[in-house]
Amino acid sequence: MLHIFFDFLLLLKERLSRRLPEFIFKGRVNEVKQKISSGKIPNTIDLDEALERLEIV
Repeated sequence: MLHIFFDFLLLLKERLSRRLPEFIFKGRVNEVKQKISSGKIPNTIDLDEALERLEIV
């Protein structure tokens, strides 16, 4: 059952990343871009955040 949950979450993140890759990371887009450019890897969003962002997009 746990695998199904993570598979679903990965599908949501993949859909978000097609729109804008930075959408799968926690924080605002400009903050995420700064972290990535400085060599840091930001944390990815959870299920609730993924669903919220899909509603916005």
